[in-house]
Amino acid sequence: MKAMQYKAFGGSEVIEQVEVATPSIQNENDVLIQVKAASVNPIDMKIRMGFMKQIRPVEMPFIPGGEVAGIVVATGEKVSKFKAGDEVIAIPLKNGYAQFVVANENFVVPKPQSLSFEEAASIGVRYRDCSICSFYGREVSKRPESFNPGWGRCSWRGYGANGKGCRCICDCHCIRRRCGLS
Repeated sequence: MKAMQYKAFGGSEVIEQVEVATPSIQNENDVLIQVKAASVNPIDMKIRMGFMKQIRPVEMPFIPGGEVAGIVVATGEKVSKFKAGDEVIAIPLKNGYAQFVVANENFVVPKPQSLSFEEAASIGVRYRDCSICSFYGREVSKRPESFNPGWGRCSWRGYGANGKGCRCICDCHCIRRRCGLS
């Protein structure tokens, strides 16, 4: 399969397209996903530049990409939430800049039908943040309009946060409207 990887820290010039083996399911809770879109986040650049070596070391060669949207191809024996053909969003933490990626079932959610794969790939980390907030039952912000105007002003009550008093702030004005979230 094709993948984007780098073998040394540096600027964008270190990224190269390579052919690597298609990953396979290694764990009974794994989901193999055909990647249709991957998100590029600031953390990806920070890791590539070597700024995160102490906090988040990586083994070279490294395939970045922590947010993807795609189609489930296969599942591990104990996966119960997904089946082949399902459209999903996943947070694999790495290896997302490839044609296929493996993610743990707990880091995969159904893709809203109202979103394209490209749009869906951009909300994985925001969904995770809302889920974490929901898990701990804390409010991220009581007044989203004063949270950070640079991020936009939409308050997204993510799937996991509904009904728990958690308010998560997204950085895209269209997510709430396109996901059908109120």
